[in-house]
Amino acid sequence: MQRQVEQVRTALAEHQPVTIFPEGTTTDGTSLLPFKPSLFAVLAPPPRGIRVQPILLDFYGRGWETAWLGEETAPHNAWRVLCRRRIIPVRLLFLEPFDPAHCNDRKEIAATAREAIRHALSASLGGAPVL
Repeated sequence: MQRQVEQVRTALAEHQPVTIFPEGTTTDGTSLLPFKPSLFAVLAPPPRGIRVQPILLDFYGRGWETAWLGEETAPHNAWRVLCRRRIIPVRLLFLEPFDPAHCNDRKEIAATAREAIRHALSASLGGAPVL
């Protein structure tokens, strides 16, 4: 994990955009797993001027068609997804960015991002509760 944090820290120092998938895996698109705060360690303390941009990948309730779930191997998942004959409907919702300097630590940064995504996911599912 420390190596990954250092790679992200280097990318940010070089002003490269960085994407983190803080669940560490995928779901069927109707739930949200806990975020791994260790992935946000690069933001403790946050580099000056940086913002966290939470993004919801909305699969319109059909995330199970592409998700990497259970014991499926990475090659099998890639083969299954890339061999589909139909399009994969997905919408990216760019949520309100926030300043991680307003958070006490990496855990609060992770929780703030997760709450924004949880709220947006619930709305996209017609108000269904998302834990």
